Amino acid sequence: QKYSAKIASLHKTELLNNLSNRIQSGYATMKPHPDGWPDFILTGMNRMGLELFNFKNDLTGKKLREIFPGIENRLIYRLFEVLNTGTAIKKELNITEIGKILIILIFKASDDEVACLVDDVTEAKIKEKELEDRERELRSLLTNFPGMAYRARNDIGRPMLFVSQGAFDLCGYTPEEIIEGDRICWNTVIFSDDRDMVCGTIQDALGKKENF
Repeated sequence: QKYSAKIASLHKTELLNNLSNRIQSGYATMKPHPDGWPDFILTGMNRMGLELFNFKNDLTGKKLREIFPGIENRLIYRLFEVLNTGTAIKKELNITEIGKILIILIFKASDDEVACLVDDVTEAKIKEKELEDRERELRSLLTNFPGMAYRARNDIGRPMLFVSQGAFDLCGYTPEEIIEGDRICWNTVIFSDDRDMVCGTIQDALGKKENF
């Protein structure tokens, strides 16, 4: 039994190492605290995990509440939930102490142990926030733009992705009506004799990467 347990432990460690290296993640394994208090004991953490949390030394054997003094009871209870039900969970945590946003996947590693795969998404989240801010500024600018502004895909019928409020004054249709395309699409707003000319002008400009 001892030999089998050792082999299982080595296999699990190798599996988690290979998995975490492949997806560039940290991992940690932990078991419930033996005295019944709602806490966990760290049984392992790879190099990437230590680096993510700026830890210098191996923390194996320490309580989770010692490693992370500010950890919420709610997260501890979720670890127990994963252990008891076997259902994995994924959480996004904003760790202000280290200035990082982490995605943590928690799953059951064995009958008495849970494992966590940890991925640093701080840079991606910052870029996502910057993109959202730019999109919001652009929408605000286009909404107040005199006349009509729009963004469309270069596809059949040129489906609209954004239409400013000036559309109603220009053609009598609301932005929602044009975007949804149920009653109207932009091509049908254009006078029929002009549609080929407009389409040709747009395709020629796109091909040359020029304005039109």
